[in-house]
Amino acid sequence: MKWQQDGELSPADLDALINTMKRVECDQNSAELGRLGQSTTD
Repeated sequence: MKWQQDGELSPADLDALINTMKRVECDQNSAELGRLGQSTTD
């Protein structure tokens, strides 16, 4: 993972981070991370 010049993660890196976090978080947090992940692809 690398930060871009604008201070953001690339969409692919952000998606990978969210998917990794979803695997280790409880169900409620995982659902919220899923919602957050969807907003990055819209």
